[in-house]
Amino acid sequence: MNFKFLLTFIAMICLGLSQYVAAQNAVDDQMKFISEQNTATSTGISDGSLFVHRLTLNAGEGKTWGKYAQYQETLYCYFEIKNNTPILKKIAITTNIASRQGYADYLFDEAGNLLLALDNSDIKDLNKLARYYFSGRSLIMITTPEGDPKDASNFTAENLEKGMEYMKKATNYKKMFDSLVAVQMPITR
Repeated sequence: MNFKFLLTFIAMICLGLSQYVAAQNAVDDQMKFISEQNTATSTGISDGSLFVHRLTLNAGEGKTWGKYAQYQETLYCYFEIKNNTPILKKIAITTNIASRQGYADYLFDEAGNLLLALDNSDIKDLNKLARYYFSGRSLIMITTPEGDPKDASNFTAENLEKGMEYMKKATNYKKMFDSLVAVQMPITR
């Protein structure tokens, strides 16, 4: 075996490992950032320092909604105002469908990018709880009750599809929020 070839081969392995470690460190840093943002937002919600808009869909009693005899969704938009600009922090959604209650929330960074989508379609069953973590517009981690957290190296097509669904929902909820606050105050961003 050629010594030069061996050195090149070893260098390529080291480079690959260093890139893997750097990528894992970036994911770890983003997960830490998301956790810190979620904690700060939860503190702002509990201490009342964040503004909140509440919107109830299908607020009437006894109205049929599609195939559901009872359906109601309440959205809580938590935000702060910086330099006369509303900054959405989190949208929390409680859902009542017949005899089942669900909960979801979407955490945003200051630029309005989705950081975390949490979904539990039945709050009485924690086996339905899922968390999807994002960086930029990329899914980086998933935690579900079925097993260990999944990172990008072992996402299934279903995981990616669900991640895109959460991103689309979050984008639409954010557009709704932006429309609501545009009625109240000029948005300067």
